[in-house]
Amino acid sequence: MVWLSRSDRFHIGQRDNAVKFAVPTVINGKVYVGTATELDVFGLFSPPPTASPSLIQQAANSGTGITSLTVTLPQTPQLGDVLIVTEVSNYNRAGVSGGGVSSWTYIWSQANENTVIVYSIVGSSPSATLTITLVATPSPGDLCAVVSEWSGLSGATDGTGIATGTASPITTAPITTANATDLLISVRGDTGSMTPGSPGTGWTAFTAPPQQPKAQIEAAYQIVSATGSYSTTWSDTGSTGWGAVIAALK
Repeated sequence: MVWLSRSDRFHIGQRDNAVKFAVPTVINGKVYVGTATELDVFGLFSPPPTASPSLIQQAANSGTGITSLTVTLPQTPQLGDVLIVTEVSNYNRAGVSGGGVSSWTYIWSQANENTVIVYSIVGSSPSATLTITLVATPSPGDLCAVVSEWSGLSGATDGTGIATGTASPITTAPITTANATDLLISVRGDTGSMTPGSPGTGWTAFTAPPQQPKAQIEAAYQIVSATGSYSTTWSDTGSTGWGAVIAALK
């Protein structure tokens, strides 16, 4: 298969009007031919590399006895990037707004502590400010949240899992991925009794906000390079009620 410098995405197999007596030049396995309006390049077709997920920025906040919480990113996010919110609260539900997003997708674990991953693509009116608001009782309550912006993602998931428990260590459900370059996001929430730890090998912890009396959060990410089964076990101690969520985004 050949490709030209002009392209359909690459205009495969097409060339521009030839110039009489033009001499092709061969360099590094490709043939360069001058035409009336452009330089055409022939050679083995090599599609451009697929972008891998990249962390652009993050921010966190928390509060106790509140009805809503604002998290402000250091910079305005870019159109088409993906915003991911990990949040923990001691009430039944919380809704996310702002960031330039029109509609959010939620992945919940609600048995012991309301633990959530929320994500969406930044739309045409980006904003650095996001608001997490209590939707159900108790209100006011305790809330912790971490927000991150990512490039190189389509905004689709490749697998999700939830888990709950009443003793340390906190472990997410395993998920099996079908895409080799997924971004994995993991968050765990505790009712306030545990001593925070760190995620397992291969995971990088987000910077957490101050922990609150009835809501404690730990969140982490991992960019993988192969399909497989993934989970997170945190090195926490003393938990008596927790929820955990894991998601793979591609």
